[in-house]
This record gives sequence, C-alpha cells and structure tokens, in this order.
Amino acid sequence: MVLWGTRRKRNQDAYLNRLTTLLQRKAEVERQIVQHTRELTELCTTTTQEFEAVVKGRSDDVDEAIRDLLNAAADAEGDKQQAKDHSS
Repeated sequence: MVLWGTRRKRNQDAYLNRLTTLLQRKAEVERQIVQHTRELTELCTTTTQEFEAVVKGRSDDVDEAIRDLLNAAADAEGDKQQAKDHSS
C-alpha cells in the first residue's frame, strides 16, 4: 500500500510539474503576443503617418501645379487680348 501511495504521489507531482511548466509557457506566449501586438500597432501608426505626410506633400505639389497652369492660362489669355487690342 505504501508503494502504491508513493507511486501515486510521484505521478501527481510529475503532473503538477508539467502543468506548472505549461502555465509558465502560456504566460510567456501571452506576454509575447501583447508585446508584438503593441509593436505592430506602433508600426502601423508610424506607417500611416508617413503615408499621410507623403500624400499631403503630393497634394500640395498638385495644387501648386494647378495654380501655375491657371496663372499661365490667364497670362496667355491676357497676352492674346493685348495683341488683339493692338491690331485693331
């Protein structure tokens, strides 16, 4: 009977040790998931901000080009009108 009780105790101890090891691994994996999620969130935020800055810069460039074209068209129209007025 003592032998059976000792074997049973050893099996319980082994089971508890294995369970403790698995719980520690689980906790470590959960910490890594949280850490990697935070890193991905930060990376995503940074990438979004950089993309928005590039788009804003391109938008400003396009706006400036449109203004330049409109001014050039207005100048050409004015020159055309002046030439027409001088020829009359």
